[in-house]
Amino acid sequence: MLKLFNLSGMGRVIPVFIILFLSMPQLYAGETGRMMNPGAPGNTRSEICHMNTLGQAVGWAYTAAGEIHAFLWDRDVITDLGTLGGPESRSCGINEYGQVVGWAETAAGERHAFIWENGAMEDLGTLGGSMSEALGINDLGQVAGRSETAAGEMHAFIWENGEMIDLNAEGSLSGENYMFPHVKNPLAKGIVFEDDFDTGNTLGDDPVGWDVTEFINAEVEITDESYVSSPYSVKLDNFPGGGINVWHDFTLLSKGTVECYVRSSADGCFISTNEGASDDWGILVAFWNGKIMYLGSSGWGDMDLPFTYTPDTWYHFSFEFDCGTGTYDIYIDDILEKQDAPMKTPSTFFGHIWVSCEYDYVCTAYLDNVVISESDPILVPPGHWLTPRGDYSEPEIAGVP
Repeated sequence: MLKLFNLSGMGRVIPVFIILFLSMPQLYAGETGRMMNPGAPGNTRSEICHMNTLGQAVGWAYTAAGEIHAFLWDRDVITDLGTLGGPESRSCGINEYGQVVGWAETAAGERHAFIWENGAMEDLGTLGGSMSEALGINDLGQVAGRSETAAGEMHAFIWENGEMIDLNAEGSLSGENYMFPHVKNPLAKGIVFEDDFDTGNTLGDDPVGWDVTEFINAEVEITDESYVSSPYSVKLDNFPGGGINVWHDFTLLSKGTVECYVRSSADGCFISTNEGASDDWGILVAFWNGKIMYLGSSGWGDMDLPFTYTPDTWYHFSFEFDCGTGTYDIYIDDILEKQDAPMKTPSTFFGHIWVSCEYDYVCTAYLDNVVISESDPILVPPGHWLTPRGDYSEPEIAGVP
């Protein structure tokens, strides 16, 4: 399985990664017709995310210790960029001067944007929240990315001269929006539904706007056991003889992305979508048999590599679906774990998201930060920005080419 995203100025395809059939990423140099294997800093699974015209490539890889680290590949030499004190880091962009940007976990467990140069990783901080990600850098050293604010909103930023500038500040953008640089040629995303459960809810009550079914010995409530700095989440507490369904409708989509944060204490928690109130499930992913698995038309299936979950651990799920093909890609913590998973029952549209606890399974699960978005691939000219509305334009910021 080969994915090609963009072209650099020298004809190299960027980025390229192989997950299913090859355990190492391959670089294809268009001017020589040569396929190159950059290797990995300590293990056999890695991904290349961006490449400059000098042939330097950046990405992430599993280390021998099982951690995920950002790396730089330069003329057959691979450099582990390390972290900001935590166990994980990922590089997302590189400019023509070899400056690398991405994000890394701190010793406190927060995710912070970084810039790496001259062998050192610098923490770029945040806009007041606990999370930031650097997604691209130009040749002036200006860094583009997104960050959580003190209010828990996600804002776009530009970092330059040691300062992180909030692009949603007064006189700039308005609302809770963020923009992505063109470096990954991403999908245009228009949010059709989102809920972080932090507005209008009361501790101990059902989530506002969601339908809830609680069978015998089951309880659903708003709780403060939330993901990162988000004040509230939804708790699903299931006991012997019980069962839970929590669901919400959204605009009918034939192609888009379902994102949410979920944790479960044991087997039995499901995330699913369908077109209406029927049981014609399309996406169906579950904590099952000690692993995270999907249920397709032919039965239960593993990720490309079996994914054993850790009980009571938050996981970020992202399902990129296409009803036209009857398949969806499964990302867990931003890693593509399964491509083209077959839907259990292919449908023309999806219009409901469900989180459930299977009947008679004893488990406690939590749900937070649900985002449903529609998506269509578009090409973004170099030097331009892609907005969540799916349009693009040159940013009116001095010095940005």
